[in-house]
Amino acid sequence: MKLSRAIALAGFAVLAFQLTAPVEAKQPQSSPTDIEVLAPDEFEDSIVMDGQRVSLETGIPLAIYDPQFAVSPGTPEQMVQEYLRAQAEVFQLRSPTLDDLVHHHTRTGDAGHTVRYTQMHEGVPVYNADLTVTVNHQNTVIFVMNGYRSAIELDDVTADLASAEARDIAVDHIHPTGDLVHESVELMVYHNQGESRLVYRVALAASVDPIGDWEILVDADTGEIVKAVDRGHYVDGTGSLFDADPLSSAQA
Repeated sequence: MKLSRAIALAGFAVLAFQLTAPVEAKQPQSSPTDIEVLAPDEFEDSIVMDGQRVSLETGIPLAIYDPQFAVSPGTPEQMVQEYLRAQAEVFQLRSPTLDDLVHHHTRTGDAGHTVRYTQMHEGVPVYNADLTVTVNHQNTVIFVMNGYRSAIELDDVTADLASAEARDIAVDHIHPTGDLVHESVELMVYHNQGESRLVYRVALAASVDPIGDWEILVDADTGEIVKAVDRGHYVDGTGSLFDADPLSSAQA
Protein backbone atom coordinates (compact mmCIF):
# COMPACT_ATOMS: atom_id res chain seq x y z
CA MET A 1 0.00 0.00 0.00
CA LYS A 2 2.81 2.39 0.94
CA LEU A 3 4.69 1.46 -2.24
CA SER A 4 1.64 2.16 -4.41
CA ARG A 5 1.16 5.54 -2.74
CA ALA A 6 4.83 6.41 -3.30
CA ILE A 7 4.59 5.47 -6.98
CA ALA A 8 1.44 7.53 -7.37
CA LEU A 9 3.05 10.56 -5.77
CA ALA A 10 6.14 10.16 -7.94
CA GLY A 11 3.96 10.03 -11.06
CA PHE A 12 2.10 13.11 -9.88
CA ALA A 13 5.38 14.94 -9.38
CA VAL A 14 6.52 14.10 -12.92
CA LEU A 15 3.19 15.23 -14.35
CA ALA A 16 3.29 18.46 -12.36
CA PHE A 17 6.81 19.15 -13.59
CA GLN A 18 5.77 18.62 -17.19
CA LEU A 19 2.81 20.95 -16.83
CA THR A 20 4.70 23.82 -15.26
CA ALA A 21 5.65 26.62 -17.62
CA PRO A 22 9.27 27.76 -17.81
CA VAL A 23 9.99 30.96 -15.94
CA GLU A 24 12.64 33.30 -17.24
CA ALA A 25 14.76 34.99 -14.60
CA LYS A 26 14.71 38.77 -14.56
CA GLN A 27 18.05 40.22 -15.46
CA PRO A 28 19.40 43.55 -14.22
CA GLN A 29 19.21 46.42 -16.65
CA SER A 30 22.95 46.80 -16.33
CA SER A 31 25.67 44.52 -15.07
CA PRO A 32 27.05 45.26 -11.58
CA THR A 33 30.49 45.30 -13.21
CA ASP A 34 29.56 48.55 -14.97
CA ILE A 35 30.33 50.28 -11.64
CA GLU A 36 33.78 50.30 -10.06
CA VAL A 37 33.71 47.68 -7.33
CA LEU A 38 36.08 48.22 -4.41
CA ALA A 39 36.23 45.16 -2.19
CA PRO A 40 39.18 45.11 0.22
CA ASP A 41 40.23 41.77 1.68
CA GLU A 42 38.49 41.60 5.06
CA PHE A 43 39.23 37.97 5.89
CA GLU A 44 41.74 36.94 8.51
CA ASP A 45 43.96 33.95 7.86
CA SER A 46 43.00 31.29 10.37
CA ILE A 47 43.52 27.68 11.35
CA VAL A 48 41.12 25.13 12.80
CA MET A 49 42.47 23.42 15.89
CA ASP A 50 41.05 21.95 19.11
CA GLY A 51 37.45 22.69 18.12
CA GLN A 52 38.20 26.33 17.31
CA ARG A 53 38.96 28.50 14.30
CA VAL A 54 41.78 30.75 15.46
CA SER A 55 43.11 33.90 13.80
CA LEU A 56 46.72 33.55 12.71
CA GLU A 57 47.04 37.32 13.00
CA THR A 58 45.89 37.76 16.61
CA GLY A 59 45.60 34.26 18.08
CA ILE A 60 42.02 35.04 19.09
CA PRO A 61 39.28 32.46 18.41
CA LEU A 62 37.05 33.50 15.51
CA ALA A 63 34.73 30.55 16.16
CA ILE A 64 34.35 27.98 18.94
CA TYR A 65 32.36 25.02 17.71
CA ASP A 66 31.39 23.25 20.94
CA PRO A 67 32.65 25.02 24.07
CA GLN A 68 30.29 23.13 26.40
CA PHE A 69 30.43 25.99 28.91
CA ALA A 70 27.73 25.71 31.59
CA VAL A 71 26.09 28.95 32.71
CA SER A 72 23.58 29.81 35.42
CA PRO A 73 19.90 29.68 34.44
CA GLY A 74 18.52 33.03 33.37
CA THR A 75 17.38 34.95 30.33
CA PRO A 76 19.32 34.21 27.12
CA GLU A 77 21.04 37.58 27.39
CA GLN A 78 22.02 37.02 31.04
CA MET A 79 23.48 33.59 30.26
CA VAL A 80 25.50 34.90 27.32
CA GLN A 81 26.77 37.86 29.33
CA GLU A 82 27.95 35.47 32.05
CA TYR A 83 29.86 33.49 29.44
CA LEU A 84 31.42 36.56 27.81
CA ARG A 85 32.53 38.03 31.12
CA ALA A 86 34.17 34.72 32.02
CA GLN A 87 35.89 34.57 28.61
CA ALA A 88 36.77 38.26 28.26
CA GLU A 89 40.49 37.52 28.25
CA VAL A 90 40.12 34.74 25.66
CA PHE A 91 38.37 37.09 23.23
CA GLN A 92 40.48 40.07 24.35
CA LEU A 93 37.40 42.15 25.04
CA ARG A 94 38.33 45.76 25.72
CA SER A 95 35.75 46.05 28.50
CA PRO A 96 35.46 43.10 30.92
CA THR A 97 32.09 44.53 31.99
CA LEU A 98 30.89 44.38 28.35
CA ASP A 99 30.20 48.12 28.24
CA ASP A 100 31.11 48.25 24.53
CA LEU A 101 28.66 45.51 23.51
CA VAL A 102 25.06 46.35 22.58
CA HIS A 103 22.43 43.64 22.33
CA HIS A 104 21.34 43.35 18.71
CA HIS A 105 19.04 40.33 18.43
CA THR A 106 17.97 37.11 20.16
CA ARG A 107 16.50 34.14 18.30
CA THR A 108 15.06 31.11 20.10
CA GLY A 109 14.59 27.76 18.37
CA ASP A 110 14.83 24.02 18.89
CA ALA A 111 18.61 24.18 19.37
CA GLY A 112 18.41 26.92 22.00
CA HIS A 113 18.93 30.67 22.12
CA THR A 114 21.20 32.55 19.74
CA VAL A 115 22.14 35.98 21.09
CA ARG A 116 23.94 38.58 19.00
CA TYR A 117 25.83 41.62 20.26
CA THR A 118 27.29 44.47 18.22
CA GLN A 119 30.59 46.05 19.23
CA MET A 120 30.67 49.79 19.83
CA HIS A 121 33.66 52.13 19.95
CA GLU A 122 33.16 55.44 21.72
CA GLY A 123 29.44 55.07 21.07
CA VAL A 124 29.85 54.31 17.34
CA PRO A 125 29.07 50.83 15.96
CA VAL A 126 31.98 48.84 14.55
CA TYR A 127 31.52 47.51 11.03
CA ASN A 128 30.96 43.72 10.86
CA ALA A 129 31.94 43.27 14.52
CA ASP A 130 29.24 41.05 16.00
CA LEU A 131 29.65 38.51 18.77
CA THR A 132 27.13 35.68 18.43
CA VAL A 133 26.65 33.04 21.10
CA THR A 134 24.27 30.06 21.16
CA VAL A 135 23.09 28.57 24.47
CA ASN A 136 21.07 25.34 24.44
CA HIS A 137 18.02 24.65 26.57
CA GLN A 138 20.23 22.92 29.14
CA ASN A 139 21.96 26.27 29.84
CA THR A 140 25.20 25.32 28.09
CA VAL A 141 27.05 27.44 25.53
CA ILE A 142 27.40 25.30 22.41
CA PHE A 143 28.61 27.69 19.67
CA VAL A 144 30.35 31.06 19.35
CA MET A 145 31.08 33.27 16.34
CA ASN A 146 33.45 36.12 17.16
CA GLY A 147 33.79 39.22 14.98
CA TYR A 148 34.97 41.47 17.82
CA ARG A 149 37.80 43.86 16.88
CA SER A 150 40.09 44.17 19.88
CA ALA A 151 42.85 46.15 18.15
CA ILE A 152 40.89 49.30 17.24
CA GLU A 153 42.95 52.47 17.59
CA LEU A 154 40.79 55.51 16.93
CA ASP A 155 40.70 58.33 19.47
CA ASP A 156 38.44 60.75 17.59
CA VAL A 157 35.03 59.67 16.32
CA THR A 158 33.99 63.14 15.16
CA ALA A 159 33.41 63.18 11.41
CA ASP A 160 34.74 66.07 9.31
CA LEU A 161 32.33 65.12 6.54
CA ALA A 162 28.58 65.58 6.91
CA SER A 163 26.39 62.51 6.34
CA ALA A 164 24.64 64.26 3.43
CA GLU A 165 28.02 64.79 1.75
CA ALA A 166 28.89 61.12 2.17
CA ARG A 167 25.53 60.17 0.69
CA ASP A 168 26.16 62.38 -2.36
CA ILE A 169 29.62 60.87 -2.87
CA ALA A 170 28.14 57.35 -2.79
CA VAL A 171 25.29 58.24 -5.16
CA ASP A 172 27.74 59.86 -7.56
CA HIS A 173 29.75 56.64 -7.57
CA ILE A 174 26.87 54.53 -8.94
CA HIS A 175 25.17 57.26 -11.05
CA PRO A 176 21.53 56.07 -10.78
CA THR A 177 19.35 57.13 -13.70
CA GLY A 178 16.25 57.54 -11.50
CA ASP A 179 15.02 57.60 -7.93
CA LEU A 180 16.41 55.16 -5.37
CA VAL A 181 14.00 52.77 -3.66
CA HIS A 182 16.02 52.77 -0.43
CA GLU A 183 18.91 54.65 1.10
CA SER A 184 20.47 54.93 4.55
CA VAL A 185 23.60 56.48 6.02
CA GLU A 186 25.27 55.36 9.26
CA LEU A 187 28.49 56.47 10.93
CA MET A 188 30.70 53.47 11.77
CA VAL A 189 34.22 52.45 12.75
CA TYR A 190 35.93 50.34 10.09
CA HIS A 191 38.87 48.19 11.19
CA ASN A 192 40.68 46.11 8.59
CA GLN A 193 44.22 44.87 8.09
CA GLY A 194 45.37 46.59 11.28
CA GLU A 195 43.99 50.01 10.30
CA SER A 196 41.08 51.81 11.98
CA ARG A 197 39.15 54.64 10.37
CA LEU A 198 35.84 56.43 10.73
CA VAL A 199 33.46 55.85 7.80
CA TYR A 200 29.92 56.36 6.70
CA ARG A 201 28.20 53.18 5.61
CA VAL A 202 25.88 54.23 2.78
CA ALA A 203 23.29 51.67 1.63
CA LEU A 204 21.65 52.38 -1.73
CA ALA A 205 19.05 50.20 -3.43
CA ALA A 206 18.23 51.07 -7.03
CA SER A 207 15.44 49.66 -9.17
CA VAL A 208 16.69 51.72 -12.10
CA ASP A 209 19.94 51.53 -13.99
CA PRO A 210 22.16 50.40 -12.34
CA ILE A 211 19.95 47.91 -10.52
CA GLY A 212 21.66 46.78 -7.35
CA ASP A 213 21.82 46.71 -3.58
CA TRP A 214 24.91 48.79 -2.97
CA GLU A 215 26.99 49.09 0.18
CA ILE A 216 29.49 51.94 0.02
CA LEU A 217 31.89 52.96 2.78
CA VAL A 218 32.99 56.58 2.60
CA ASP A 219 35.84 57.87 4.76
CA ALA A 220 34.20 60.32 7.16
CA ASP A 221 37.21 62.65 7.10
CA THR A 222 38.55 62.60 3.54
CA GLY A 223 35.52 61.51 1.46
CA GLU A 224 37.53 58.65 -0.05
CA ILE A 225 35.50 55.60 -1.06
CA VAL A 226 36.93 52.74 0.97
CA LYS A 227 34.57 50.02 -0.20
CA ALA A 228 31.85 49.73 -2.85
CA VAL A 229 30.12 46.40 -3.43
CA ASP A 230 26.78 45.27 -4.83
CA ARG A 231 25.13 42.94 -2.33
CA GLY A 232 22.47 41.91 -4.86
CA HIS A 233 22.30 38.37 -6.21
CA TYR A 234 21.56 37.83 -9.89
CA VAL A 235 20.29 34.83 -11.83
CA ASP A 236 20.72 34.43 -15.57
CA GLY A 237 18.70 31.52 -16.96
CA THR A 238 15.36 29.76 -17.08
CA GLY A 239 13.66 27.19 -14.85
CA SER A 240 10.34 25.68 -13.83
CA LEU A 241 8.23 26.28 -10.74
CA PHE A 242 5.69 24.14 -8.88
CA ASP A 243 2.52 25.97 -7.87
CA ALA A 244 2.08 24.35 -5.45
CA ASP A 245 4.58 21.50 -5.11
CA PRO A 246 3.11 18.01 -5.69
CA LEU A 247 3.50 16.75 -2.10
CA SER A 248 1.69 19.73 -0.64
CA SER A 249 -1.07 19.40 -3.23
CA ALA A 250 -1.49 15.74 -2.23
CA GLN A 251 -1.45 16.75 1.46
CA ALA A 252 1.47 14.34 1.96
